[in-house]
Amino acid sequence: MTITLALFLGVLLDRLFGELPRWHPLVGFGRCADWLERRLNRSRARISRGLLGWTLLVLPPSLLALWAARLPQGWIIDAIALYFALGARALGEHGAQVTRAL
Repeated sequence: MTITLALFLGVLLDRLFGELPRWHPLVGFGRCADWLERRLNRSRARISRGLLGWTLLVLPPSLLALWAARLPQGWIIDAIALYFALGARALGEHGAQVTRAL
């Protein structure tokens, strides 16, 4: 039941608020990924450097979410994480802009 509640709340938050105008985690993650890619994707050994980049950017928040989900009210953290990761409203808004332009 708590998974369903977390999913519902995460989607509801996305529909109500959309992408935050400043300091949205997806935007920050993209900037960090761009910055790290410019530093790591320079020479040979790109696969191992890509693995290092993934380890630095993806693994810590994943482990943090796994730990938080085990807390008594972890479903609330799951809902907030889903809201930050979903971006469905913003994607729909950007798609509508492209549709109007076409």
